[in-house]
Amino acid sequence: MNFTERNIRRTQECVPGFLKVREKIFDDYFHLTWDDIFTHETFATEQSAGRVNFKGPHLDKIKQGYPFCKPGGKPSKELIAFAESIYRK
Repeated sequence: MNFTERNIRRTQECVPGFLKVREKIFDDYFHLTWDDIFTHETFATEQSAGRVNFKGPHLDKIKQGYPFCKPGGKPSKELIAFAESIYRK
């Protein structure tokens, strides 16, 4: 298995758990759900200050990918192609 394949496998195994932990923190401390994060004034402030790298279509694709962030989840080919286009050099 090459480095890229190992990285993909690690990401698929770990990121859903990391996301759930962060979601619980947002809920416990701030009473925010996943969807609430993007409409909260803090997010708007961070975005306007340039500390959120994703805007517009990129952010929409992140939101579309959220349901797949669970063990065994796999995004559509469209979402995968979009992500690949972002990081292709």
